Amino acid sequence: MADSAWIELMQEELHQFDRLDVWELVD
Repeated sequence: MADSAWIELMQEELHQFDRLDVWELVD
């Protein structure tokens, strides 16, 4: 299993969640 690819996917998802959290806080 390619750990680096899995980590990249996790980081992308985390970034998306961070953006959602930020927008929720702005509201």
